[in-house]
Amino acid sequence: MNFLLLGSNYFKHALEELGHQVLWVGDDPSCDLRLPATRLDIPYILNRLSCSPQAVILTDDLGRRVFPSGLERTSLLKVWYAVDGPLNFFWQKEYAALFDLVLCDQKDCAERLSEFSAQKVWWLPVGVDTKLYQGPVEEKIYDLAFVGSVNKKVRPKRYQLLKLISDRYFVKTAGGRQGEWVSPEDAAQIYRQAKMVLNENLFNGVTTRMFEGMASGTMLLTEKAGNGLNDLFTPGEDLADFGPYDLFDQIEHYLINTKERERIAVRGREKVVSSHDIRHRAEKLISLMEHARPETGVQEEGLFFRQQGKVLFLAAMRWPDHNGRSWLNRAEILLKRAEQLNRADKDTLLYLGLIQKLRYNHQKAVAYLENAASSGSVRAMLASGFLTLERSNRKAAQAYFLEAIHKADGQNIVETDIFKTPSDNHILSADQHFILGRILEKRGYDLTPGFSRLKLGMPLWNAFEHYLQAVKLHPKHLQALTRLGRLLTRYGAYTEAYQFLARAAEIDPQAAKLIQEANIAGRRGYILM
Repeated sequence: MNFLLLGSNYFKHALEELGHQVLWVGDDPSCDLRLPATRLDIPYILNRLSCSPQAVILTDDLGRRVFPSGLERTSLLKVWYAVDGPLNFFWQKEYAALFDLVLCDQKDCAERLSEFSAQKVWWLPVGVDTKLYQGPVEEKIYDLAFVGSVNKKVRPKRYQLLKLISDRYFVKTAGGRQGEWVSPEDAAQIYRQAKMVLNENLFNGVTTRMFEGMASGTMLLTEKAGNGLNDLFTPGEDLADFGPYDLFDQIEHYLINTKERERIAVRGREKVVSSHDIRHRAEKLISLMEHARPETGVQEEGLFFRQQGKVLFLAAMRWPDHNGRSWLNRAEILLKRAEQLNRADKDTLLYLGLIQKLRYNHQKAVAYLENAASSGSVRAMLASGFLTLERSNRKAAQAYFLEAIHKADGQNIVETDIFKTPSDNHILSADQHFILGRILEKRGYDLTPGFSRLKLGMPLWNAFEHYLQAVKLHPKHLQALTRLGRLLTRYGAYTEAYQFLARAAEIDPQAAKLIQEANIAGRRGYILM
């Protein structure tokens, strides 16, 4: 079969080894056909090819995300492989409906995306080219080895864990960002020189480092995880796992019991090589494609424009330094087309309003936001309040905020009188930020994992950012500190949660529940050990 591949070249070599022809197109210097991002249009590309592919395969690329145009103008099978779902679900859910076959690297995210896709979204775990991790037997120099970013600000739990272990054992760390990348061959050598490969989970699931470590022939010691890990491997047989309550016990056990550790290492390597090579993933991809039907994704132009416009808007907000301006321009065009075709929903109108705000077109921004508010968008009501506040009309802004509160707060969880209290003209008080945070959290806009919206301006904030602002204005705001801690705990960000819960417990030392929550977060975040 012939395939047109866009985005990452993740499957390229594996598909070619299986006998398929793959043309990788993009702006990466190593692409088979190199085109600028602005020319990544499906019909344009197809017109330049000498053969007709049977499918378009788009794979998420962490460094060069691609959102091709013209997907709606082809009858080819459209396939999308979505990765890092826990960090990208906020835009992936808008994209899933546009494809005939969608696959995701995380099991729970595949299940969640199925709610937004025309067809079932399949779980396809990451795989590795196991040949890159083979090599001669190395002398075991290190107790443990870890390859990856260890930036305290970016990965606080990982930093804390590695610091904790390094105080007791000989740990080799390598890799990171900004030129510190380690090649697979070098990483494999480091792994083979260690008695154990350490893996810490950014999110609950199965990640590439697990397969890399096991493929090297060294036993993997990974943080306990659900979300598909036990579907693939058996702890104690294929790998070893740990948590905050047995970390040192596990390390000591496997350092002492060399034969058991090496037996697990051999079994783990055999399982990865026999079942989890990138070629196995490519075979599964082909099998699913053979049963997929073209044009089962969204076909109606208005709906297609709406969904892709939302994706481009959200991507432009998340990665403005990549192709942000281009994505934003395309988003505006597509969302306006959806509006013209009577397919604009409340988020379409909200995003169009925010785009007009970014273009300093106040009147059009207000008009779109008012239409979105009339469609039931609480976020649009709040955005109208923020825009009005910027123009020094506090009374009108308060009216918008109160309208949003009454719309969202069926259980009367907040005190509306706080918004009737005078304050500086352009500034919301800590209590007011807290109230807006509670409203957004109640409506499901709590936080976006891995993405701080503080720099985007308040119309795009979630509850998380409002709580942070409340604490910035009033460092001892007990309620905001508590909500921040509990919100982060809900997402498994225990290291980050601890700082807020501990501060809240200091303010209210009689609150036994707060103290307990802080202690649990501190332990699970590898702080209180």
